[in-house]
Amino acid sequence: GTTERPDVAASRMLEGRCVIVVDGSPVALTAPFLFQECFQSNDDYYISFLQANLSRILRVIGFVFTIPFPAMYAALMLYHRELVPAQRGVPLPIGWEILLMLFVLEALKEAGARTPGAMGQTMSIVGGLVLGDAAVSARFAAAPTVIVVAIAGVTGLMVPKLQTAALGLRFVLLAAAASWGLYGVGL
Repeated sequence: GTTERPDVAASRMLEGRCVIVVDGSPVALTAPFLFQECFQSNDDYYISFLQANLSRILRVIGFVFTIPFPAMYAALMLYHRELVPAQRGVPLPIGWEILLMLFVLEALKEAGARTPGAMGQTMSIVGGLVLGDAAVSARFAAAPTVIVVAIAGVTGLMVPKLQTAALGLRFVLLAAAASWGLYGVGL
């Protein structure tokens, strides 16, 4: 693990881990790195024990939820329609629809991150609202699809250290769901 904060490095040492500090580098390495550290926030050390643990549990649930949720929705809509009685009037197949919406979501996140200041956050929020509403109004995407992708996107932001891994796994599971349904998600 890496950290630039002395309080985090000190807490890692108090937990019995090694901290490697190199002269001239602002980053300290901590070893061994545990998977649970991905769900810890720097602010967890300054709030109550109960609140910190509840926040960590929410982050774990969000991470577990963000990866398979779009794939399971696609599998249900493609191969198990009897489980979800919904009317669609969208020209795209559900797999392509979710894939396109996930790409739009990632593009909005990147654009918001690269735009300076509060303008980037405003652009991301307004862009997401306008594009989601326009996609549903133009019958380019179904409203449940926009909701599923939005939930997956928001829960994916809960664990910043694992965003790249979650994004890759989300697309792999979506491809498996589009190919083999819930069996592909399970596999």
